[in-house]
Amino acid sequence: MFWGLTGAHTTGDLAYSVMEGVAFAMADGYAALQGAGTTLQSASFIGGGSRSPFWANLCATATGITMHRHEGSDVGAALGAARLARLAVTGEAIDQVCLAPPTLESCEPDRAQAPLLAQRLARYRSIYQALKASFAAEA
Repeated sequence: MFWGLTGAHTTGDLAYSVMEGVAFAMADGYAALQGAGTTLQSASFIGGGSRSPFWANLCATATGITMHRHEGSDVGAALGAARLARLAVTGEAIDQVCLAPPTLESCEPDRAQAPLLAQRLARYRSIYQALKASFAAEA
């Protein structure tokens, strides 16, 4: 859902909004982990979006943790599933099969942009809470 959309917004604004929404969803996921007592210093950024240093930086800033972009990370989920299947079938040692891929780049949170994203994240959460019952009714 786009909030505050006007005729002045461009396709670039819409694309950025989608990327920011995904980054905020990651921030919410990390907040849930923190609520359960888990803290992270960094995370691996995987999937097709991991090819974008811009998006990795946006997600790092939204979550407050370093995002590592790895060689082949755009297929990381499929590779992980294949490795799990291999372990189940062959009985090989985890440390022989699940090798960390080389890191291409580590994207640190942008401290200059963090306050702005924090304001937007607060608005995102507020809008979600206000509309939560509507979303549930449509499910």
